[in-house]
Amino acid sequence: VVESLEQGLLARRIDVEMVRAAVRPLDRLRRQVNRNGGIGAARRVIDKIDDLHYYTTYMKFGIGRATYDASQEIRNRHITREEGVALVKKFDGEFPDRYFNEIMDYIEMKPERFMQLCDEARSQHLWKKEGSEWKLRHTVWNP
Repeated sequence: VVESLEQGLLARRIDVEMVRAAVRPLDRLRRQVNRNGGIGAARRVIDKIDDLHYYTTYMKFGIGRATYDASQEIRNRHITREEGVALVKKFDGEFPDRYFNEIMDYIEMKPERFMQLCDEARSQHLWKKEGSEWKLRHTVWNP
């Protein structure tokens, strides 16, 4: 799986290391499911990775879980736009430290390397670095 992905992605200059890190645990999960005959262990790992997925989405695209959830709640008229903006301002980009070290062990990646890859994946048209801190160029509360 990794080799076929690498060939297609190299042409697009996507970091192969990130692909390997993403595929390795999926291959391991597939083997666990096949060996155990159930998906319980796989489901537990996937549930733990969920927060990290939204964090990396925030790093890459500038929108995180709070944006996704708040926008859905606004469309369903469960909250106002102002309430949604407040939630996004407070929670988008929050670091998912609850299972972070466990996930890093599972995907066999050093936390420092993960953070480096996150910084490399940031789109320059969305992010700017002020001192040692990354800031979104445009936010929902300050477009």
